[in-house]
Amino acid sequence: MNDIQAALNCNLPYFGRIAVGVASLPVRYSVLRSLVKWIVNQNPGKPVNILEVGSWIGASALTFARSIQEFNGSKGSITCVDSWKPYLDTTINNEYVHKIMTAASESNISYELFLHNCKASGIEHLIEVKRGDSQTVLRELLGKHFDLIYLDGDHSFEMVLSDIEASKELIVNGGLICGDDLEKQYHEVDPKVLEDGIAEGKDVVVLDMDNHQWSGFHPGVTMAVHEAIGEVSEIEGVWFMQYQDGELVQVHGIENELIIPEELLRYISKEFGDFTPQLRC
Repeated sequence: MNDIQAALNCNLPYFGRIAVGVASLPVRYSVLRSLVKWIVNQNPGKPVNILEVGSWIGASALTFARSIQEFNGSKGSITCVDSWKPYLDTTINNEYVHKIMTAASESNISYELFLHNCKASGIEHLIEVKRGDSQTVLRELLGKHFDLIYLDGDHSFEMVLSDIEASKELIVNGGLICGDDLEKQYHEVDPKVLEDGIAEGKDVVVLDMDNHQWSGFHPGVTMAVHEAIGEVSEIEGVWFMQYQDGELVQVHGIENELIIPEELLRYISKEFGDFTPQLRC
């Protein structure tokens, strides 16, 4: 019996390696928690409504839900948008994570695990699922507004740019638009390396593997953020900007506490042995 089946049988959430359950660096989940805390502090007591583009099997949705429970007495919701379908060309992007995510999407395991993890974690009452590609679903959401919009779907330049532009129509005044996988901002990379990575359809450009230290970036995210916004506020690869009167402005003074949900920590401790955030149930 594999780990996934064991979790299903025991009604436990699963975020393990078999399904690339923790798809971002562990510290980034603590950044998401900090962003929710900041939003709550702007309007104490007001429900916090979050739009998440790219949910995978629910690690970030769980983080948002636990943050709403912790900081806002469970007043809020998370609208999760994902097609749960393959979007990567694995002849070009053929690392372990790319192959596993593609296989899990093709078999519908990723969607089934997302639903299971929400239920097993006891957060499904905070979740609204919108299954489809973001270009379609975000248009359908016009008229609704969110306090925080998190973009972590298809990392291609065209899709990230489209998601950012659509988010400007859905964010409340004073809200945050943010996203994952901005390891390098435009001014931090060689423009030719960036443009070549996009032209070649690469999800990730690896810059250096010396001394077993990975260094790379997502070219589509870097270019799209640059073209749509410019230089942005960023912590550990998570970028964020506040929407104020039609403009996106940088946010300063957000403190990141290394606290993540217990359900994720169980799996992170196996994958990232040197990461020891504070445990919070």
